[in-house]
Amino acid sequence: MSHAHVEGIGGRKLELWFMRLRKAREQYRQAAAKLRMLQGASSVSEPPNNSDLVAACEAESSALAEYQRMLVVFTALVEKRKRS
Repeated sequence: MSHAHVEGIGGRKLELWFMRLRKAREQYRQAAAKLRMLQGASSVSEPPNNSDLVAACEAESSALAEYQRMLVVFTALVEKRKRS
């Protein structure tokens, strides 16, 4: 969904939620990339510190949960706006 499309269907409230959604998506992508990097490092050289791997798994899981929560809220706002 484009930035202009969000403005057209929801005004300022939807715009703010769209920005939150984008931020959550970026945080998830960064956490997932860090986890993949640590997992890849374990197959190339000596394994990463187990606590680093656990922390990266937890961060990725938490970021994914937040992104999914934001998707649910944003989708509900878009659907509500369409019905109005």
